[in-house]
Amino acid sequence: MYDVKILVAEDDLRQRKALVRWLEKAHFGDVDEAGYGREAIRKIGENLYDIIIADKNMPEEEGVNEDKEYGIEILKYSKARNPDTEVIIITAY
Repeated sequence: MYDVKILVAEDDLRQRKALVRWLEKAHFGDVDEAGYGREAIRKIGENLYDIIIADKNMPEEEGVNEDKEYGIEILKYSKARNPDTEVIIITAY
């Protein structure tokens, strides 16, 4: 088992749950999830993560259909908060 704290930020529920299940099954430690950009930013402000896996394009919050490049915002915010956090940006495009 690895002792790491991971955040999966992905708006597609199926993709997010698949990533979370895979990480938990592989015993990668504590895995949090966020379905919207603002939720991810809030969680990063409240926790120190070792690894963040973030969708490049995701909506700001629930009910907002317009995708934004929140993965880039997550990268900038997490690195400002903790430069040692590894951030992996994913996209379907």
